[in-house]
Amino acid sequence: MLQIDQSKRKEVRDVALSTFDVMNVLGVKRECLRAWMSEGFITPSKQAEGQGTKAEFSLLDLCNVAKFQMLIDMGYKRSVAARLSK
Repeated sequence: MLQIDQSKRKEVRDVALSTFDVMNVLGVKRECLRAWMSEGFITPSKQAEGQGTKAEFSLLDLCNVAKFQMLIDMGYKRSVAARLSK
């Protein structure tokens, strides 16, 4: 039977990625990611609270952004892609 190390599971769940991390991992341009966020298509787990603060993305958020990007690349409208990627 597969044993899951609970301490590792918590570490993965608590990962916080910056906008820069998401851009680098997925190859999304900064302008695109920021536009998707400002238009409400992409929602990080923690919103930036003003100048000098950072939005934080969880691993689930990262997966949702990747799904959104894939759906856009497949020709879906952004509003449809946003609904399908959550």
